[in-house]
Amino acid sequence: MPVRDGFTSLEFMVALVVLGVALTGVFPLMVVCSRGIESLELRYTAEGNKNGNWYSPVFRRDVTGAGIIPRQDYGTWYVIPSADPWASKLGAVATFSRTAPTDSSLSARIVDDSDPTGYASTGSWTAGTNSQAFRNTYQRHEALALPDVDTAVWTFSNVASGYYYVLVKWPVVSGLATDAAYVIYNGDADASPFHAPLVNQTVAPNSTVYSGWYLLAKRDFTSADKKVKVVLNSNASGAVVADGVRIVPVSEIVSIDKSFNKEEVTVRVRIGP
Repeated sequence: MPVRDGFTSLEFMVALVVLGVALTGVFPLMVVCSRGIESLELRYTAEGNKNGNWYSPVFRRDVTGAGIIPRQDYGTWYVIPSADPWASKLGAVATFSRTAPTDSSLSARIVDDSDPTGYASTGSWTAGTNSQAFRNTYQRHEALALPDVDTAVWTFSNVASGYYYVLVKWPVVSGLATDAAYVIYNGDADASPFHAPLVNQTVAPNSTVYSGWYLLAKRDFTSADKKVKVVLNSNASGAVVADGVRIVPVSEIVSIDKSFNKEEVTVRVRIGP
């Protein structure tokens, strides 16, 4: 059979047609995926970086020509798994939100002064009720000078190792201290507990992590007994209030990518400080 050194114009044209058909199918797919990534990025920015709200962890150039907007406090974002099994099958397995989800979806833990287990106190604490308090109850202790110090203790058991936000709550009632002292223990045997900055309980608690809760600290818990203790001392300039304590696993979104050949989204998160 004779061997040809080249190809005919018809063969070349057919090859171009086949290539064109292939590109016609691939190009829209690339555009759709690119648009999907862009949409996903903009979804968890504030209005897509509009109106002066620069919360995106992605660098974006200012459309007004003022240059690159520097990274600022873009807050806390939550990856919320979909509760709909059909949504998971279609690839929409999670959403992103600046609003804190329910405790069960974020594995947050709360111990309140009304809990029969997990909360304990020493000394003279007086029970009170207030709509600002978690579950409407709290414990109050009048100022007590050193060395006589009474304590309120919140204990969390079976805490998985990792970084956590530690948050506290209290109702603003009369006569409270501006220097309430909280101490955080990484296990019962913690010889060097963390002394949190003194807390002003005359101001209503609030934070970007959880509305209505004061962010006490972000700590790495790795104790062998898997326990976390938060202690409030009664030694202060005024009365102190013991209410709820919440611990929340720390996770911050770094970037997200949509695969070109799979129906999945990769979310990169930073754990820890």
